[in-house]
Amino acid sequence: MGGGAFTVIGAWLLFFYTTFVGLSPVEAASIVAIARIVDAVVSLFMGSFTDHFYKNPLGKRFGRRRFFLLAGAPLMLVYILLWVTGMSFWFYLTVYLAFEVIAAMVLIPWETLPSEMTKDFNSRTKLSTCRMFLSASGTFLATFIPGLLISYFGEHDPHAYFINGVVFAVLFMFCVFISWKVTWERELTPEMLVELENTRQPTSFMAKVVATGKLFKEYYSTLKVRAFRKHLAIYLFSFTAKDVYNTVSFSFVFTA
Repeated sequence: MGGGAFTVIGAWLLFFYTTFVGLSPVEAASIVAIARIVDAVVSLFMGSFTDHFYKNPLGKRFGRRRFFLLAGAPLMLVYILLWVTGMSFWFYLTVYLAFEVIAAMVLIPWETLPSEMTKDFNSRTKLSTCRMFLSASGTFLATFIPGLLISYFGEHDPHAYFINGVVFAVLFMFCVFISWKVTWERELTPEMLVELENTRQPTSFMAKVVATGKLFKEYYSTLKVRAFRKHLAIYLFSFTAKDVYNTVSFSFVFTA
């Protein structure tokens, strides 16, 4: 889902917004920029939220990671709304933000599933390799299917983009549901159970504020690790270059 959804968005969404929706380049780009900022904040909290999700009845029944796959599967249909025409700037901004939040809700737990499914590092490596292979397959489909639809309907027909959105939304929904169906989580460890017993009592508002501040402090502390800073810089520059290329190249080819 991650590789396919955002490959299509990166390649076609800005072109769709500026060509068929009537948004200016600044408006279209601002939607993506605002969504990236929101996603960065949501992702920080989502990781911590899913870590402690086993403390409530839903987490105990469905798992602290897999529950979000089950809940996120039908929400994949929101992807269709990205490709409708005739709406306002605020509609497209709201829908894009909603999809970013849904994607974070699904992808962050999904990426941590190997460590939940097994303690064996070799098995985790195999699971992660399989995950990356499927993501690459999604990226291939995300470039192949839109090309077929656009060549059939014509590059100036917005229906091609809408049908493409429907196809991928349904595909994402089934893939996320299948991921929930075929995965599992290990039983709660004794350490988790002890923590659960120690945190049953409700906390005050100030305690929650202090806990939130502690969370940000822990994230900030990672920047003190030199190797992590280098890794972060490599990730930032490489993916920025990739996103700029994917976004600009398709628009350049179609408008040249």
